[in-house]
Amino acid sequence: MKHSVSIIKMDRANKAYKASVSLIKEEFIKIPDALQLFHNSEKKYYENLKYDRRKLNYILGRFSAKLAVNTLLKKASLNSINIGSGVFGFPIVKCLKAKNVQVSITHCGTIGMSVAFKESHPMGIDIEAISFDKEKAIQSQITDKEIALLQLLNMNDISGYTLLWCAKEALAKVIKTGMMLDFLFLEVEEIYKENNSLVATFYHFGQYKAMCHVNSNYAIAIVLPRKTTVNLSKVWTMFNSNVAEIESL
Repeated sequence: MKHSVSIIKMDRANKAYKASVSLIKEEFIKIPDALQLFHNSEKKYYENLKYDRRKLNYILGRFSAKLAVNTLLKKASLNSINIGSGVFGFPIVKCLKAKNVQVSITHCGTIGMSVAFKESHPMGIDIEAISFDKEKAIQSQITDKEIALLQLLNMNDISGYTLLWCAKEALAKVIKTGMMLDFLFLEVEEIYKENNSLVATFYHFGQYKAMCHVNSNYAIAIVLPRKTTVNLSKVWTMFNSNVAEIESL
């Protein structure tokens, strides 16, 4: 089964951290084979899902999460890793080797991605397709100040709007509110370029930043503590190369 995983090395003033980002695509998943690597609890949840789209999203999300956790834990067996859910739906890692390891999950169309990280260094991930069909809905969650920020980067279009949505969604996963929090409260304060990333900071959550990337069809954001230093060029390269394969099919 083909997949991609990238280790992230992150630095702070007094300590270094690692995280793992994984990506899996629908065309490389043979569901019977994938389910053999799922924990019994995950299999039971999957079997109770009624709709094919939800089943696929569950496979994409959970399998990518298991791959990310597996890599961070240095090869714990996949079926020993149980990605459960909290009362508000956020993922919980259950594994004997998982010492305070958490995971954030996202899926979009044929892609599932996850980031696994230590609880002491919270992170969140989101990916969204760039679609004009979503433009009005996304723009309703963007402030005039944010539009002005996008204009400075010549991104005052659906690509920029989707980038902001991704940043807010990834932040909502870190603070574990999801869509229950008004996204206008997650307003972006600043956007600037750093290495190969666009970095967004937040008015009300100054302790976090979103490292973002946009290509012709998708936006992706990874949120992490603001004072952490990291270069995500390898993650963006991994992402772009896999998206290019999808588009060529």
